[in-house]
Amino acid sequence: MSKGMEAWLERHPFLEPIAHLEATVHECLRRLPQPGPTETDFEPYRAEFEAGVPLLGSQSAGPKLLAEAAGTFAALGESLARAALPEPLAGKLRALHEHIRKAEVLSAIALEREDAASLPHSGTARYLAWKALAHALGPTIESFAAWREGRLWPPDHCPTCGAKPALSLLTKQAEGRRRSLACGLCGTRWPVRRLGCPHCGSTDEAQLAIFELEDEPELRLEVCDLCKGYVKTWSGDEAPFFTDWSTLHLDAMARDRGYQRLGASLYEL
Repeated sequence: MSKGMEAWLERHPFLEPIAHLEATVHECLRRLPQPGPTETDFEPYRAEFEAGVPLLGSQSAGPKLLAEAAGTFAALGESLARAALPEPLAGKLRALHEHIRKAEVLSAIALEREDAASLPHSGTARYLAWKALAHALGPTIESFAAWREGRLWPPDHCPTCGAKPALSLLTKQAEGRRRSLACGLCGTRWPVRRLGCPHCGSTDEAQLAIFELEDEPELRLEVCDLCKGYVKTWSGDEAPFFTDWSTLHLDAMARDRGYQRLGASLYEL
């Protein structure tokens, strides 16, 4: 663990159990082979893209991508079963063992089919499925981003998986700051207009507000009083610790102020 992360956890000690789990999962995934871009020709998908259909939900590319990621899901489950995980998580993995080996389970979770909710320990299964998907699809997500360059995409859902955005980044550009949204499930980023609620689309400045953290000036909450949603935003030069799990204190801050989490998440407070 880096010294920077250790310092972050010292300031936010309640994150230590999640940090340990994240590190364990990351190490297991690091040992698994990562395929090259499964999909590099996105032209057959163009009509669905222009209709707002996310890549994983498309007929042209989705089934192939999900089928090829299923092996990573099964391998991650096998690797974690051999890791030193505490109870009750280890017990949940044992209960999920046979389910994780089935390719259709990954598709059910990714596409949010009703049968996914009937899985034992469905929250754990969902967490592992998206960790496996993000790893397996990493190269494809990069090539997909290059293909999307200059093409518009709605702010309210991820172009790769369709999830509602959880995070926002403001990065310096020659022409000023550029705003991008980030998916809390697959990690995809996509550019959007600087002003506006990504959930309801409101651009009424009277309905939009920002809450900043005095001791963490790079972090802030961007909230909407119309839909009561929010996104967690990083406005610094770099974002070494800006992930969904490492900023759960912002979710608590938003909840205490009467806002609700509309962005998709793998974590619960």
